Amino acid sequence: MPRRRRQRLLPVESISDRQPNDRVERRDGRLYVVDTNGFFAPVEVRDDETAGWPTFQANTQKTFRAEELNRAFRAVALTSVLTEEGREMRLNALRARWRALFGDAKFVVED
Repeated sequence: MPRRRRQRLLPVESISDRQPNDRVERRDGRLYVVDTNGFFAPVEVRDDETAGWPTFQANTQKTFRAEELNRAFRAVALTSVLTEEGREMRLNALRARWRALFGDAKFVVED
């Protein structure tokens, strides 16, 4: 009996029929692109979100300028390649960095 080869999963960005309103969900430890219109079945994708978290944290700690934090905050908030949990973790890390650098000063993005 031949062994079955496991298919390599594509990253979220490589799903060709992904629409802007589709969302990325984590189910049973796996990531899926889910069609919010209900036309297509969920597609399992490669989990780059978890692997990229330590790099994101390290890069956030290297950030010292307000405009860099604001730009990163907007980019994370508007991206469609993260799950809600992954997005919230990254936004919280950016908020914490802002507080560490600027204290109670208003976070410009969140007005």
